[in-house]
Amino acid sequence: MLSLRISVLSLLTLITINCARIDELGSRFLKKEGAITARITATNLAGRNLSLQINQDTFTTSVAQTVVSTNVPRGENFTVTIAAQPVLPAQTCTLTSPTTGVASGDLLEIALSCTTQKFT
Repeated sequence: MLSLRISVLSLLTLITINCARIDELGSRFLKKEGAITARITATNLAGRNLSLQINQDTFTTSVAQTVVSTNVPRGENFTVTIAAQPVLPAQTCTLTSPTTGVASGDLLEIALSCTTQKFT
């Protein structure tokens, strides 16, 4: 009975480790060869579910800084738009970095400034 418990525990540990590794490496497998990475920095972000669109890719975040893999190849045009404003609390975010351009290098810096909406 003890060996069965140890085997089940070992199996669950192995599954947990493998799932974490898949999550860690997932973006590398989904990223197109030669595509750039985007670092999103949202100043004063307090809400949830801020969605940005970079060309056809949509990214949703609730943290002030995150890094995402895009499908924008180096040397190609890109456009960044806000697809959805954050909620809980409701905020209005505006892009403070260039919203269009040519992807040069390996990293695209995207900056936003957010303010919490006041209701009276």
